[in-house]
Amino acid sequence: MTTREEQKNQTRSKILKCAFEVFSKNGFAAPTLDIAKAAGVSHGTIFVHFPTKEDLIIQLVRNFSFKLRSTIIVPLSSPKGIENFLINYMDVIQKNEQFYIRLIGEKDLLPDEARLMFLNLQLSNARSFATIVKLQRNSMKLKNIPSTMMFNTWIGLVHYYLLNKDLFSPKGSVIKKYRDELISTYLELIRVQD
Repeated sequence: MTTREEQKNQTRSKILKCAFEVFSKNGFAAPTLDIAKAAGVSHGTIFVHFPTKEDLIIQLVRNFSFKLRSTIIVPLSSPKGIENFLINYMDVIQKNEQFYIRLIGEKDLLPDEARLMFLNLQLSNARSFATIVKLQRNSMKLKNIPSTMMFNTWIGLVHYYLLNKDLFSPKGSVIKKYRDELISTYLELIRVQD
């Protein structure tokens, strides 16, 4: 790689990092000028790397989707598969909490391709979860609830807390504060009580 190519890659990475921070803090309606200022580049430089703001958002959602998808995968033979899935999910969300809140709260502002990518991510997560449930329904003594409903309940619970951050943790991370409680309560809800 030439020095020029290396500089170009570094600039692109810096734009992505700053865009992630700006959109996380100010939402997807934030102007690209704010991203340029944060990255210390000219406004036009953004469009050298990303022809449109939509292209920039799509790349950010793609990066986040890859990060979440690659982190939550758990060995299907794991005796704590469901619990590990939930823990891994919360780990990624906690590290990217503000961005994820923007994704779920402002999904209608996303370009169609980014919105579809996020939907596909959730569907992929639901399929992985369903596979784990199928393999562990008996050993974990899970209630006879469809796995889709189990996953939707999990996502609904997490999203409710995140979208109501001002009620649950206005000055800090919702996930950091409620992570263990959310996981243990959810597991109690889906298990058959002895």
